[in-house]
Amino acid sequence: MRKSVVVLALAILCAAAMAAITPDEKTPDLSGTWKLDVAKSDFGQFPAPDSQTNVIEHKDPKLKIKSTTKGGMQGDNEVETNYTTDGAECSNKMGPMDVKSTAKWEGKKLVMHSKLDMQGNEIAITATYELSDDAKLLTVTSDIKSGMGDFTLKSVYNKSE
Repeated sequence: MRKSVVVLALAILCAAAMAAITPDEKTPDLSGTWKLDVAKSDFGQFPAPDSQTNVIEHKDPKLKIKSTTKGGMQGDNEVETNYTTDGAECSNKMGPMDVKSTAKWEGKKLVMHSKLDMQGNEIAITATYELSDDAKLLTVTSDIKSGMGDFTLKSVYNKSE
């Protein structure tokens, strides 16, 4: 009887250990054309753009985002940025500003840390990219810290077919 209790306890421990070990899940593919859903997004105190389309080319570890925006706080503009998802630092130009970023997968979320200097004010942005289970919705939550205050923006994009 005692031996069967020990065997049962070992079986339960092994099952619990196996449940705690999750197999490496493939990271999401963010590639596609993504159109901003202004109604589902939250820009807080800032004016929302009239429209924004992001074309993402993603082949891990390379990630390229071409963003076309109309209206809003920055007006009409087009920006192309390149990153790697392996945590290596990347530099991009956004208008006259140099932006230093690192991006790394945390589970199925891509977390990007960026720093830039805007007119003598250092700004730190942590942007989290999360793809819905059906891969038709991309949510980007940006936590922004600056000398002018801290705030969070949420941009929701629908995949364009």
